[in-house]
Amino acid sequence: RGYTEAIMRVDDVLPAGFPVCLRVLDGLQGDGDPDRVADGFLRRDREASTRGFLQEMGAERIEPLMGDLSRPRLIRLLDVLPGGPTAEVFGHYWAGCAASTVALPVDRVFRGGRADLVEVAAEPVWRPPSTIWDVRGSWVMVSYTDSPSTYVGLTRAYPGLIEQLGLPAVCWAERADRIDDWTGGSR
Repeated sequence: RGYTEAIMRVDDVLPAGFPVCLRVLDGLQGDGDPDRVADGFLRRDREASTRGFLQEMGAERIEPLMGDLSRPRLIRLLDVLPGGPTAEVFGHYWAGCAASTVALPVDRVFRGGRADLVEVAAEPVWRPPSTIWDVRGSWVMVSYTDSPSTYVGLTRAYPGLIEQLGLPAVCWAERADRIDDWTGGSR
């Protein structure tokens, strides 16, 4: 849609054709490991909203607190999502997303194995692609720069997927959900 103000819901971030959605809370900057900060909030209150995180951290805006999808979370998602760890994926780096730290030329699509994608993201500074999708089209993962979450769209439901991921900071999302709130819902 072009403008940040127009991107309000999960439906605005994920392409059509992926009716089942996951929300993965990215790391939050604070005292300690960003994943542990985010997971700590969710262990205390599974229904915590982004606004609740802000209040507890004494901040007015989420931007300085947001991290990126961490390497361990990305690896876990890539291992468990349909296709398994050996499947081929595309990765796209958006030019406006910290372009100076991207290992690839900006606005370029990468195609390769899942392990290759993780290695490219690690050089020279960890920066996962803003969009990753399965070559066969069974899922897509989008990290929107103004949201504290990464969204995964799936072509169908996978019962037990959240349990299999084993990550506290993952929940089901509806396409109509606001992108700036964590709802911790279950499906």
